[in-house]
Amino acid sequence: SSAESAPAVASAATPATPSTPAASPAAASTPAASASLDDTLGRALGGGSSARAATPAAAQRPAAELPETPSRQEIAQVLGRLMPRVRQCAGEQVGMALATLMIRNDGTVASVAVGGSPFGGTPQGGCMEGVLRDAQFSPFRQTSFRVQYPIRIAAQ
Repeated sequence: SSAESAPAVASAATPATPSTPAASPAAASTPAASASLDDTLGRALGGGSSARAATPAAAQRPAAELPETPSRQEIAQVLGRLMPRVRQCAGEQVGMALATLMIRNDGTVASVAVGGSPFGGTPQGGCMEGVLRDAQFSPFRQTSFRVQYPIRIAAQ
């Protein structure tokens, strides 16, 4: 049932983006000087004004508002999106791989190790490690977080 709830969260997160354009008409009602200043700052910082308005809210959340660690659901979503590339790494091999990831509190992956037969210590396992290193999680409070993620590679 957790697999069913993951898409629901993804759907719930998706409408947040369309709500940003809804905020634009409200911004249009603000004095032109402030809108123009926001646009100028947005361009100077390499983004549009609406993209700039959406990003700092998430990036500058106080540490107290961040979760202690990534949720199980987020881990499943982030790593699930990488599974097609991980399966490509396996080639013709089938079996269970156990990925151990160390995630920094900024959401980046510090290290990855893939074990399990027949992938541990092989070029296929190394390829899987490279793919999983690209994972990006939301920031969290704990200094780092270690997760073990089983990956079943079945015959296609």
